[in-house]
Amino acid sequence: MIEVIKPGIYSSVQDQGRLGYAVLGVPPSGALDGISFRLANAILGNNSVDAALEITFGGAEFKFVVDTAIAITGGDYTASMNDCIVPMNQRIPVEKHDVLRFGLRRTGVRTYLGVQGGILTEKMMGSRSYYPSITTEFRINRGAFIPIHLLENNCISTDKSIENTLLNQVCRTDFDPSIPLELRAYVGPEYSLLHPLDRKNLTRVFTVGRNDRMGYLLQESVPNQIPPIHTSSALPGTVQLTPAGQLIVLMNDGQVTGGYPRIFQLDDTAKDMLSQCAQGQKIKFAPIT
Repeated sequence: MIEVIKPGIYSSVQDQGRLGYAVLGVPPSGALDGISFRLANAILGNNSVDAALEITFGGAEFKFVVDTAIAITGGDYTASMNDCIVPMNQRIPVEKHDVLRFGLRRTGVRTYLGVQGGILTEKMMGSRSYYPSITTEFRINRGAFIPIHLLENNCISTDKSIENTLLNQVCRTDFDPSIPLELRAYVGPEYSLLHPLDRKNLTRVFTVGRNDRMGYLLQESVPNQIPPIHTSSALPGTVQLTPAGQLIVLMNDGQVTGGYPRIFQLDDTAKDMLSQCAQGQKIKFAPIT
């Protein structure tokens, strides 16, 4: 078990997601930054889909009730164990009664706390991912106890792909807010309905505004002369254009259908990178041709 001393601003259990239920209006949920999530499991030798904790903007504190091992990936929030700084992207042995804290932000937005063997909260519709109305909780709460696997021995078979993954630039979360981060995107179904000049406006630099697990709003607006469309399917990474010209990037807890024109569809890596962008980060769409 892991005791939640402080839950942080927004922390939840997430895995690979709740797939195949869009027909019922249920979004996939799951880890927003799939790269960091899978890396945590790979470091620990877990299955790639084992559940982990997604911690948004730090501030969390946990006490371990049993011996285990952990890995911390994604955003760097100066994690410490018993007041000693612990490294990112490494397997960390943990003993009973150890206390893990997340402090000041260094990089990124979302941190992933993987536990050897994975987190064992109840599965709903094939997934442990928290989501309102599907799971009992939609975020972890102070005083809660999170079930985990018991550590049977200290031996571990680490995924050999880790070294290559760590060298991959997409694992970075230390984005300079003033330098536009390029996000690769496929053109969406309604992109062709835009006037050529309006398409050019989509290549400008945008600023990340309010955001959460449902979606990212961009602060700047662009002209939109496309009429609303019939309600159509939408995915994590779908970039919608509202009648007022505002761009909304849907994320894992976002709606599965919508009536706004779909201008772009971020590729998976771009969506993962966006999930580590804080408000004020400059971004730029890079259409895939």
